Amino acid sequence: METITLTMEEQKRVEVIQRIFRGEMTMGEAAMVLGVTERHSYRIKARMRKEGLRGVIHGNRGRHSDRKLPTQIERRIVELARGKYRGFIDSKITTIFKA
Repeated sequence: METITLTMEEQKRVEVIQRIFRGEMTMGEAAMVLGVTERHSYRIKARMRKEGLRGVIHGNRGRHSDRKLPTQIERRIVELARGKYRGFIDSKITTIFKA
């Protein structure tokens, strides 16, 4: 048996969708509580019915962003910001590179 770790928001979704399954809450009420549209509530409910608890977990969890810079380029940017271009960047940004 695998262990599934849920965030607090995912736990809330599970509780609300279970209340829908038990007939204690309407889909419109659930949507308001979860802060999503009614249509999205139906999607969450369908995923939970099909996949169980795993259905409330975002599909991209554990994956790297497609927008993430390669580590080599990231290092080069930090190197330039600390050296040659020190002082050319906004002061708020340079605090990131001081470490």
